[in-house]
Amino acid sequence: MTAVLIDETASKPAARTTATAIEGDIWSRLPHPIGGVRVLAAAVAVAALATVIGMAVAQLLPQPSVSLVYLLFVVTVAIVLGTWTGIATAFLAFLAYNFFFIPPIYTFVIADPQELFALIVFFVVALLTGSLAGRMREVADASRRRANALLSLNEFAARLSGARSQAAILQALASQVAITVQGSAAVLTADGDDLAVTAAEPAGQQLTSADMQAAVRARRSGVDVPAAAPGWPGPTYEFRPLTTGRGVIAVVGFTPVNGQRTIAGQDEAALQTILRHSAIAIERIQFEAEGAEARDEAEREHIRSALLSSLSHDLRTPLASILGAVTSLRRFGDDMPAETRADLLLAIEEETGRLSQFVVNLLDLTRLDTEAPDLRRDWLDVADVAQVAIGRTHHSYAGREIVMMAEPNVPLVRGDAMLFEHVVINLLENAAKYSAATTRISVSITA
Repeated sequence: MTAVLIDETASKPAARTTATAIEGDIWSRLPHPIGGVRVLAAAVAVAALATVIGMAVAQLLPQPSVSLVYLLFVVTVAIVLGTWTGIATAFLAFLAYNFFFIPPIYTFVIADPQELFALIVFFVVALLTGSLAGRMREVADASRRRANALLSLNEFAARLSGARSQAAILQALASQVAITVQGSAAVLTADGDDLAVTAAEPAGQQLTSADMQAAVRARRSGVDVPAAAPGWPGPTYEFRPLTTGRGVIAVVGFTPVNGQRTIAGQDEAALQTILRHSAIAIERIQFEAEGAEARDEAEREHIRSALLSSLSHDLRTPLASILGAVTSLRRFGDDMPAETRADLLLAIEEETGRLSQFVVNLLDLTRLDTEAPDLRRDWLDVADVAQVAIGRTHHSYAGREIVMMAEPNVPLVRGDAMLFEHVVINLLENAAKYSAATTRISVSITA
């Protein structure tokens, strides 16, 4: 029945939660299989109880019916307490049935050969049913553990896929290791030259000095460091390094609550899977962080190149204006009207102010190595900014006709007014540079 239940949970994921709950209700109430002296004690007690019930049954039913009582108890005890307890109960049931119910009673002598044959058949059947029932319990327990382990690993994989930081991965790792070993777990990472507990389950664990020394050995050597044997001094935790392609990134320590110092079998395989998947998840986080940093650096380099190109264009325009105004004043200043000289001096003042602002921008540009540019965004009227840019460049393109056409109701935009003005000035300079001297330059602004 249990095997069918597990197959159904595997083939019907939607019913997994319900099936697991039903399975847990059935098997969680059964005690664990026993061993040692307790096997004999339990077998004696069960055989005695079966004998008492058999005597009551013998008053109502024929003698052969008593053997069924013994078989029922053998099968039940094998399922509940394990194979060896079932075998021991079968042997004691064989003796008790012979002693109390086969004539002559209260002796082990068998007078009738038919009774001897029936007794032997009873013993063989009891032995086989007890063994098979106990084996069925073992298979059911193994299947249940395997199904729970797979479900737990699936949930762990889902937690890892949703983790977005190394701290979240390490906490999920500590919790899953504690569940797997049915005990306590701690994850230690580098803190300078030492190790510090980054995640633990249950939280707030304090490792002994022997445990910390063992963790340091596991980190430096890259190999497992086992716990000390019960009763011997040494670490109570077993430590295993969490290794990626870049070396040991953490150390995982664990200790079962049942006093064992090692784990094996399915738990060992599950633990190896957990450590391997955790290392892959941490590498993924590291690669994502490095990729994001590389993208940021590429973006900063792109912005830096764009601003340098923009400023190189912008520096030519005011320098040309200043040079032209100064040359005109030096050569023809005495012959110029006062109004013309005033216009040239005003142009020199305006272009000098622009150069000063460009120097400030260059200083700001040097900060792009460590941080993103500080864009001073505000609501801009594109037509106004373009008109200012045209007014600042008309001295450089004497004789050129520059016409601006703006549609009505052009919406405001958010941006940096100075940088936006640089864009327009660069476009005007390119238009003048790569066209005939008599060509009209048109600036159109539309929505």
